[in-house]
Amino acid sequence: MSAVPCSLVRSLFAPCLCLLWGCGQVAVAGGSGGGVGSGGVGSGGAGSGGADAPSGGAGTGGSGDDTGCDAAEIQDAGLQSAIKDQLGLDESAPLDPARFGDITSLFASGVAELEGLSCLSSLTGLTLTESPLLVDLGPLEGVPQLTSLQLTEVGADDFTAVSRLRKLRAVGILASPLSSLDPLAALPSLELLSVVRVPVSDLAPLVGSDSLLTVTASHTQVTTLEPLLAWEHPPLTLTVTDSPLDDAVFEEQIPALVEQGFCVVTGVEGTTVEHPLDCVPPDKP
Repeated sequence: MSAVPCSLVRSLFAPCLCLLWGCGQVAVAGGSGGGVGSGGVGSGGAGSGGADAPSGGAGTGGSGDDTGCDAAEIQDAGLQSAIKDQLGLDESAPLDPARFGDITSLFASGVAELEGLSCLSSLTGLTLTESPLLVDLGPLEGVPQLTSLQLTEVGADDFTAVSRLRKLRAVGILASPLSSLDPLAALPSLELLSVVRVPVSDLAPLVGSDSLLTVTASHTQVTTLEPLLAWEHPPLTLTVTDSPLDDAVFEEQIPALVEQGFCVVTGVEGTTVEHPLDCVPPDKP
């Protein structure tokens, strides 16, 4: 699996955060060969999910109280390095458990295991990248307060733990073996979802969500948008690009989606065509 450039990650996810806080445009995009576009967890080519992460970079500001954890509980070198960087510690310095509560967001790469992550009791945003050896996401259940999560190039193919993070509002999964959206579909607070370069072929599990505002699927195996016609409260933004969409998507389904209130944008290799040009974003129910 080829590495995903940091610049691509940023272009995919940052716009999603903008959408999350109310500065996005309603659109449904379809295309089969376009570029990555923009739109982190929900717009343009590769969409959102990703990118500098729903949790992006880093952040501090918790209570600073002792979490009751021992530094030895966090054994993974990649996780240790990210925590030290977040706290401004020298790489050779020991971890300081008394400051674990200060960490509210974390960006880590080269992670192989997440044991001890629960020690970060104030963590709400997490980005894990370039971690093909990370095959067990179970420890994520130890941080139920997470509101944003991005996983890029992880080795895990079981996303059950993610489905139990009920406070998640933004999720981006890039270049990882996610084959089904079922684990993500039931998240009650999810507003932004981006899946990019994953073997997902069916968007139907998302139908019925009342919370989603933005959905992006790029470089997937999706061939049809027909299941989305049954969405009673559709998301404000739906982008599907660089996927093998059937002719019926453009001839029948996009017109029907427009009739339903979607703004539709199709993209192929950097070009975009709006359907219709005067499309006005519908109000979110």
